[in-house]
Amino acid sequence: MRAYLLTIVGAVTLFNAYGASFGPLSTKTNVVTFSQGATGQYYDINVNNNGSFDTDGSLITITDTLPTGLSNPVWENPIPAGWTCTTSGNTATCTSTNVIGGTTSNPPNGQTVGPFILSVDVSNTAPATITNCVTISGGGAAATANICDTDQSITPETYLTIRKVQTNPTYHGNPLPVASGQSLTYKLDVDNIGGAPSTGTVTVVDTLASDMIVSNVSDGGGYWTCNYDYPTNTVTCTTTNSIPGATSPTSPGEAPNIYVTAAVLGTNANDTATVTYNGLTTGQTSTASVTSTVEGITNVTFTSNQTKVEVDGEIYPSGITIQENTALNHSVYAYPNCKISAITGLSVVESRPGTAPPWTEVTGQITASTVAVTCH
Repeated sequence: MRAYLLTIVGAVTLFNAYGASFGPLSTKTNVVTFSQGATGQYYDINVNNNGSFDTDGSLITITDTLPTGLSNPVWENPIPAGWTCTTSGNTATCTSTNVIGGTTSNPPNGQTVGPFILSVDVSNTAPATITNCVTISGGGAAATANICDTDQSITPETYLTIRKVQTNPTYHGNPLPVASGQSLTYKLDVDNIGGAPSTGTVTVVDTLASDMIVSNVSDGGGYWTCNYDYPTNTVTCTTTNSIPGATSPTSPGEAPNIYVTAAVLGTNANDTATVTYNGLTTGQTSTASVTSTVEGITNVTFTSNQTKVEVDGEIYPSGITIQENTALNHSVYAYPNCKISAITGLSVVESRPGTAPPWTEVTGQITASTVAVTCH
């Protein structure tokens, strides 16, 4: 019957426990605090054979399956000689057939093996405390040692996210396409998924496409201070109000929403918003993008057997290419002073022949990239 001592160190957190053959599990704790959202936090894992005899050369396996709140396990170098360490998902494993000397070995060859350094990332929504367990088995031991860090504290931090959605026009919560010249409204929703309230300046920058012109910004009843800069086409909102921390992973702290209304003047309604929080030591930025569909806008060439063609009341030279919304009806006139004898690329819904002067107005939806007007 053999037994081992397994030591887990989270920064300076120390856990010592004896294998089952030595009786009840015992622990010694010096608590170290991880932080929500932190990366590269670590555990030191040391394997000790406190039994009288050496291990028998059969496979020894160390396994650490991370609890909820921890992720991305990585074994850091140097890895003890003769050991193979791997990870799969949130499970980290090390194996070896090395002999670990017992207490009666002379000398006790390799009685302590380690440290095995396991780095982990801490979730932004990790709970206040976590329990991380490591097991060691094999090598001829009579039982598996299961050592748990039961009091690993997590310091709450602020972690802001931003979500952007088109709220008008919408249908059953889904954005509807917009047409050139139409206004649409975006909602900027800033949430705090971390456990601590914000304590510094929070900045939201909404960068709109060059084809959009902002007409209104709703600042959450004065919670935000917002400004629109036309040359850069950006809306910037700031607040020093504290955004409360999350009460659970599914109940984030919320700031009043910002609503941005803009007119779409062309084909591009791509919109990107970021939230930056300077209260953290390194700063933190989250980004959300929305591309609203501008329906029916395309480049259309209008030609005529006359020198000019009139479209929606505007006179253009024959062969002009302009952007048009193909979802709408358009009016095309003969010019100058001639009747339309044929028109292609337009699905005619109405024709109004004139008598004085002799011209024809044709109204319909564009069906091709070229609309050809023939006059006589």
